[in-house]
Amino acid sequence: MKYYHYLSVSKVDMLFAQVPRSLREKVSAEFGFNLGVASGSVKAEANRFDEPVARLRAVERYLVANNEIGTIEEPRDWFAGEVMARTVGFRTKAKAVFFVGEVLGTIVTLGGSQRNLLGGKPSPSDGESSSDFTPMLDALEAVLLDELSWGGVERMHVVREDVHRVWPWHELVESVAMSSIDAPRQQVHFLARLLGATHGTSERVVLGTPLYVAGGAANPL
Repeated sequence: MKYYHYLSVSKVDMLFAQVPRSLREKVSAEFGFNLGVASGSVKAEANRFDEPVARLRAVERYLVANNEIGTIEEPRDWFAGEVMARTVGFRTKAKAVFFVGEVLGTIVTLGGSQRNLLGGKPSPSDGESSSDFTPMLDALEAVLLDELSWGGVERMHVVREDVHRVWPWHELVESVAMSSIDAPRQQVHFLARLLGATHGTSERVVLGTPLYVAGGAANPL
C-alpha cells in the first residue's frame, strides 16, 4: 500500500476526464467500485468514482499506455522516479511546498500547493498556489528568502539584493536545494508534470509539479 504525502486531487480529476471509459471501468472493478449504467457524464462518473486514489490509478495507467511518462534522466511532459527528498516551504507565506532531492547527478525539485499535503488542515482562506512555471519561481524565491533569513539579518539583506536580480531559473532551484541541504530526507516516489529541465551550474536541474508524492519505492502498476 502506498503512503501518500501529497496528492493533487484537482489535477487528478482534470486528467480523469481524458481517460477512456474502458480503462476507468477496469480500474473501478479492481477497487471494488460499480460505475453502474453509463450516464455520459464524466463529472457524474468522477463523483461515483469517489476514491481519489482509484482515479489516480486510472490516470497513471492512461499516461503509461500513451507513453507520456518519462524519467528523471529523460523527462517528457510527465516524468516519474524515486529520490531521497527534503520537504521545504512550511515556514513561508507562499502557500507552496517543495520536495527537493538529488539523484544521478540531477537536482529534482517538485512544487505545489500546501493544500495538497495529506494529513494537514489548511485554512479555507489560504487559497491555492499556482503550479505554473512563473508562479512556481515566485514561490521558490519566497522559500529561499525565508529559509536563509534564519541565518541572520545581515545575511538576509545581502540575499534579498541577490535574489531580486534576474536569475536563470536553474540558479534559483539550486539555491533552494543548497539552503535546505541539512533538512531531514526520506525516500519518495512521484509522478509529476515537467516545468523545466536544464544543465545548471554544477548539476542538471529538473523542476516539476507533482500529481502525487508517496513514501518508499514505487510499485508496478
